[in-house]
Amino acid sequence: MGAVPHLCGGADLMAPGIVTIDGNFKVNDYVLIVDERHHKPLAIATALTDSQTARNTRHGKIARNIHYVSDDLWNQLKKL
Repeated sequence: MGAVPHLCGGADLMAPGIVTIDGNFKVNDYVLIVDERHHKPLAIATALTDSQTARNTRHGKIARNIHYVSDDLWNQLKKL
């Protein structure tokens, strides 16, 4: 939960901020980042590594944040 404010400010997803990884993904796939408590979407990111590598990584960037809660696009889509 400590990563939530950073992700909501546009920060990339770092390995220490990951609690669980559901499903499988490849490099450059889109991934949805949700908070651990309420499972609400926080950000959409592109994977910098595949899911298997991410599960075994303890430091470094895992995904590049491209849209996050309260950015301009997020707010526009909320209105639809």
